[in-house]
Amino acid sequence: MSAMKGLLVLLLSVAFAADLGAVEGRTLAGDEVSFAAMIDAELTLLVVPFERDQTDDMLTWYEPAEQLPASLAVTPLLPRGIRALRRIIDRGMAKKMSRARQRRTATFYVDKDPLKEHLGIEVEDELAILLLARDGRVLFRGTGPWTSSTEAALRAALASEGSP
Repeated sequence: MSAMKGLLVLLLSVAFAADLGAVEGRTLAGDEVSFAAMIDAELTLLVVPFERDQTDDMLTWYEPAEQLPASLAVTPLLPRGIRALRRIIDRGMAKKMSRARQRRTATFYVDKDPLKEHLGIEVEDELAILLLARDGRVLFRGTGPWTSSTEAALRAALASEGSP
């Protein structure tokens, strides 16, 4: 990689982290967390549900993700206007999963559009699945519940990055 290209990647990485660092949420275990902290790994498999009826699809990703060489972050993006219902919504999701999974899941009650634009998510009618590199590159983009074909495509993306 040329020095100029390396500098550009570094600058984009810093801007990417700075933008996402201002987005605050809370894990289902109750810990305050920034969006940037949720995806602060060399490789992060980001699962983004938008609606209540996507919860079951979201749950399909935990077990298979444990077999991938990427950190899992599940980040429901919910409208700022329903933040008053956070306790009810978060508890409803939390009771469906173990404490370890609650720590990997953080809800963000935000203006979703800027975050969706930043991540290149265009629709909310299915889960968004992204494989992110620490520098902000999107290595894989998919939607919906876990399937074996989605896992195969994810593994191909990981292999192209040199991960098993």
